[in-house]
Amino acid sequence: MPQTHSGILVPEERSTDSWSMQWRLMCPACGAKELEREASGGDHESVTVQPDRDAHDSPLGTRGGYVSVALTCAAGHGFDFIIANHKGEEFVGVVPRT
Repeated sequence: MPQTHSGILVPEERSTDSWSMQWRLMCPACGAKELEREASGGDHESVTVQPDRDAHDSPLGTRGGYVSVALTCAAGHGFDFIIANHKGEEFVGVVPRT
């Protein structure tokens, strides 16, 4: 899936705390704001937590544990939103699902 939309994480001004931040996640293929969690089995299976491992096996290529959220937009573009840790740094990314 080609990345055609540049604003994947769009700031949302909803917090009154000076240190609190919030972003709206958009579909990386078409920019749609409406995203649904994709459950392949029972409820809540769209979110998975992978344990900390010594291999670089996360979808982002990082080493260590990660959280994956399976999402789909109304146009049918499926992707995973990943939060991963590598050597004390946190990364977020989107990975297309084929």
